This record gives sequence, structure tokens and C-alpha cells, in this order.
Amino acid sequence: METAFRLELDDWNAFLKAVKARGAQIWILAPMLLIGTVLPMLADRRLQLRFRYGGIEAVWPHLAAYMVPLVLLTVFFVAISYFQKQQLKKQPMFAGPITIKADDEGISGTSTVGRDTIFWPAIHKIIETDAHFFVLNAPQGGLIIPKRAFASNEEAARFGAFLNDSWAAHRPEVAPIAPPQ
Repeated sequence: METAFRLELDDWNAFLKAVKARGAQIWILAPMLLIGTVLPMLADRRLQLRFRYGGIEAVWPHLAAYMVPLVLLTVFFVAISYFQKQQLKKQPMFAGPITIKADDEGISGTSTVGRDTIFWPAIHKIIETDAHFFVLNAPQGGLIIPKRAFASNEEAARFGAFLNDSWAAHRPEVAPIAPPQ
């Protein structure tokens, strides 16, 4: 089975969502924000006393000093996402058509960059969404195959069935772990 398509940023974003690649960035940034800005502000005894006796007017300049890092980290996080997308647009994999071919040996992709084959036993996972097939040979790496590359939904369904059947037939069996003697 063979199909051709052009990769788009929406495909890449769907891939990141499917393999949960952004989760690590969020779970690293959130504690940094909490530890770096909110906790020092709450622990500052002088700030608490100024607030108690002078109200918000007495502490807003100090609050601003704590909030600047919070704002900068948030802007940095958004900017990184933007610049990653800008760099992705320049990648050769987005420049030309990609041809995907699945056969008895495995699944291969040919693009302007070169050719890559993932043999069936090397496939880690196959994820199917409403719009894509993701053939992963690592937890966060593999092939992106949009369903729009197929002439019809039936053809995409046949391709998905072929992927799953071929992978199941060639998947190495995991030996059971024997209990200690």
C-alpha cells in the first residue's frame, strides 16, 4: 500500500499531542513558576507586614518585583513554542512530498531528505486518531501519516487495518518473567 502527501504544521502539532511531548515542558515550567515567584512572595515577612498595615498601595511595587519573573517565564514559554514552529517550517521534511509505502517488511517513508524504513518488529506503538496514523519506533519519534493522504475514508481504514495486522503478525513476543526460585 502506498500514498503521498505534504506534511503540515497541524500534522506536527497533532503528533506532539498524541505522544504527549508538551507535557514535560508544562510540568517543568509550572513548579519553576511556583517556586520562583509565588512562594518567595508569600514567605516575605516584610511584605506581609506592609500589606497588613498599609494595604495594597504599600505593597504593589514589591509585588511587581515578584511578578516580573512570572511574566518573563510565561512569555518565554510562549515564545519558545512560536520559534519552534518557525524553525519547523524551514525543515526539509516540510518542503516537498512524502511517499509512504507499507509492505510485508515494514513501512517506509521517502521525502526530499531521504528514505527511512521502520521494520515491523521495531515498531513501538501505532496510534490512530481521527485525522492521522502515527507509527512510533521510539516513545516520541516515528512517522506521521495524515488520513487526508488517502483518496477515501475506506482506503484510510484499509491502510489502518493493514498497519495493525502487519504489526501484530511481526511483533516480537515478550518472554514471561519467571518468578525467582
